[in-house]
Formats: sequence, structure tokens, C-alpha cells
Amino acid sequence: RILTGVQSTGTPHLGSCLSCTDLLVWLYWNILKIDSRDPQSPARDRFILSKGHAAPVLFQVLAERGFYSITELQSYGHDGSIFGEHPPSPKYLAGIEAATGSLGHGLPMGLGMALAGRILELPYHVYVILSDGECNEGSVWESVLCASHFKLDNIIIIVVKKTSNEFALKLKFDDEKILGISKKITNGFTIPPVKYIKIVNCIISITKNKNADLSESCVF
Repeated sequence: RILTGVQSTGTPHLGSCLSCTDLLVWLYWNILKIDSRDPQSPARDRFILSKGHAAPVLFQVLAERGFYSITELQSYGHDGSIFGEHPPSPKYLAGIEAATGSLGHGLPMGLGMALAGRILELPYHVYVILSDGECNEGSVWESVLCASHFKLDNIIIIVVKKTSNEFALKLKFDDEKILGISKKITNGFTIPPVKYIKIVNCIISITKNKNADLSESCVF
């Protein structure tokens, strides 16, 4: 459905969608504590697709999880449709936590949600998926340093890394002492079953680490 929708409307960013499809499936069916019948529950986990260009896959996943009908997605990419090339404002579509697409904005919003969760003493986690390209944005690293400063343990940063931007990630993520984060690396380009197990184990090990006092990141 992602392929046919993108092809029929002539919208770009198919690669961005396919690079995180399996990860979103794992998150929404195995990790995220959410309920489509109560999408505004204060205790729900928050997911932010900072690489908003991959919105078509997020729309499909949310439909499969029951936030709205799959048939509604037939309007994707058409004039007047709420289903465009980027996630809309949360007030327009259930299951969306943040309107994204301008790179570098998703993580700062996720940071605010994580801080709010701690202040309000709510048990949710915040998951943010970034592209490696947006790791060139200063707002990303300001957010990482801020998360470390406040010793947040309820935000998980997942970066979809491509070899095209190896330098940006190697320059910044490799220095854990400066960033003050705990980093876990998983190779997302191995045999599929191994890939899924590595990604899920990475995320589960983070969310179950109640003694952690630093933000965590998954790079795969």
C-alpha cells in the first residue's frame, strides 16, 4: 500500500519510508504502550517520527493499529486530504504526537515530552526516530546534551544510519563522554530475523533499565 500510494500520487521519499517500516512495526506491536481506543491517555507512550518524510509508513501503521480506517488512506496525497507527505498536527489525526518534516525538530519536542513526563510523574517513554541526515542540525545535539544534563531515562533516540552520512554520526555519536549518553549499536542490515531481534533487544534493554540516569540512543 505504501508503494502504490506513493506511485499513484507521485510523492517522493519512498526510501525514507522503507528504511524504517520494519522498525515501526516492531515498535507499534511489541514496544509502545498505546491504545487506539484511548489515544489521549496521559500514560501512553509517545512516538515521534522526526524524519517526517516517512509519514506514509506511519499512516499505514496507525491504520493497522486501529486509530482510523485503512480505507481513509485512499485519499493520501490528494488535495484536501489530511494524509500528506508529513505527519499533520496531532489535533487533526489520532495517534500523531507531533507535526514533523522540518528536520531537527522532532527530538526537541520529544525532549519536552520526556521532561513533562518526569515532572508529572507519569510512567510513559518517548521514542524518537531520526534520520542520519538531520543529525547535522544543531537542535538535535542541543537536545541530546539537554537530555543528558537533566539525566532523563524516559527518552529513546533511534537513528536510522546510512553510509552516506557516516561522518556526521561518527563525529558526534562516538564521543559518549562528551554527550553523556549511553549508546547501543545494532546492525540493521543483517539477516532479517537477526535484525529484528537485535533492534528489539536494544530497545527492551533500555526501557527496562530503571536504574539508568542518562538518556539512551539506538543507532542501527
